[in-house]
Amino acid sequence: CKQYDVSDYPVKIVELCEKHGISVFEKYLPKEVSGLIVIQKDNYKDFNTGKLIVVNLSDSAARRRFTIAHELGHYILHKGDKIG
Repeated sequence: CKQYDVSDYPVKIVELCEKHGISVFEKYLPKEVSGLIVIQKDNYKDFNTGKLIVVNLSDSAARRRFTIAHELGHYILHKGDKIG
């Protein structure tokens, strides 16, 4: 996909997030939470960034990869929405 400068497969999803200025973190989360995305002007709690995706370290590598892509999709689809 030329629009997002993707030419190699499998897609290097963390690098793609970084191109959008989003940091990716792995952390143990409650088992019912696969991940989350935070986009805000100020830094977020324990992280030194306001643009981040956190994925559940308890999930398999394949599931974490899916979650990162899913959350990045939210960012791309809602990029023009107002942030807090």
